[in-house]
Amino acid sequence: MDVEKNFFEPFVGKAFDVVADDLDEPLKLELFKLDEVTFSGLATARKEPFSALFKGPRDRILNSKIHKLVCEGTHFELMLQVIIYPEISDGVVYEAIFN
Repeated sequence: MDVEKNFFEPFVGKAFDVVADDLDEPLKLELFKLDEVTFSGLATARKEPFSALFKGPRDRILNSKIHKLVCEGTHFELMLQVIIYPEISDGVVYEAIFN
């Protein structure tokens, strides 16, 4: 998916459903933050690399892999990785990096 940060801005604060064959029911994730990403000394394909941070429940943790997400009829396929995010203590944070 080749999108820029401004494409995701209207989705901040909204719930996404993660849909997968290995899930009994969709898992809800909230897109809570878009961050700029810097790669010191590395060339990137994108003019302004960014990450999308999603928060999900602690009782259901996704594996780091490509997941299908749906929000307001828009489908996304994103590589989500579990990350340590100290500001969030009541859930699990996932990150998708666009570089």
